[in-house]
Amino acid sequence: MKQIYILSLVIFLFSACKKDNGGQAVYVSPKDAVTITDFTPKSAQPGAKITITGTGFGSDASAVAVAVNSTPYFTLVSVSPTTIVIQTNLGTPSGKIRVTVNGNAAVSTTDFTALLEDLRIVGFDDQVQLGHQFNMYADGFGTDTNKISMSFGGTTPVKANYIGPSSSVVGAMVPRYAQGGKVTLTLNGKSVISDKILTLAMSMRDFSPKTIKTGDTVKITGVQFTNQDEMWASFNNLLDKQEKPIKVTPTEMWFIVPSYAKSGYLEIGQRFGLTDISDTKFTFIPK
Repeated sequence: MKQIYILSLVIFLFSACKKDNGGQAVYVSPKDAVTITDFTPKSAQPGAKITITGTGFGSDASAVAVAVNSTPYFTLVSVSPTTIVIQTNLGTPSGKIRVTVNGNAAVSTTDFTALLEDLRIVGFDDQVQLGHQFNMYADGFGTDTNKISMSFGGTTPVKANYIGPSSSVVGAMVPRYAQGGKVTLTLNGKSVISDKILTLAMSMRDFSPKTIKTGDTVKITGVQFTNQDEMWASFNNLLDKQEKPIKVTPTEMWFIVPSYAKSGYLEIGQRFGLTDISDTKFTFIPK
């Protein structure tokens, strides 16, 4: 009978202990066991506060860690023995909430669902060139460029191609057919339109013909062309070989192809101002 009592005592002591990182036995009282009974709300946007109820949380915030799917994406607000308040941030994912106190952990039985912020355009630069990158500050656009699009001045939308590391900047390449005006940002069919007007800076839409020879006239279309004294074009990408237009309007220019032209991209520019290079190449046929 005495042997049975001793064996029972050993089993009890063993089950009431755990080994810490140093390999030493540490007594764990049942009253200190960490449990999660609930958390509210079950879904929230970045910046929202989540209240977790349970037991064994203690009152030492430095001993408490909260994570989703084992990754710490919360800000700890307050701790009491039965309640923890946390705040979500932009990186908070969806998943089960895990609370760890002095190495003792508990995991929620239900998942937390991270919601995006309301889609909102915060701001962007006043001007952009056609065919160039455009970035804006915005909220609530997520992390998948395939689900995001932009429209410039009401034209056909283009897919986003860039999301900044802080998830506060999203960008797209401005198509050559874009128009100046308000910018529309769309995520999964939901759109917001900027209050601000975007202006197109001097740049090229297209040129024709694409196959040329010395003496031919090339027409270039675009925006914000100024005058014959300021505008120029290069037919061989050498800035020391700049041709002046024979005629200029705000949206069209005409040039005579020089004999030194070489097949390649067409470059235009303003004296002491902006430059732009065509998306497509021209073919020069020597006489």
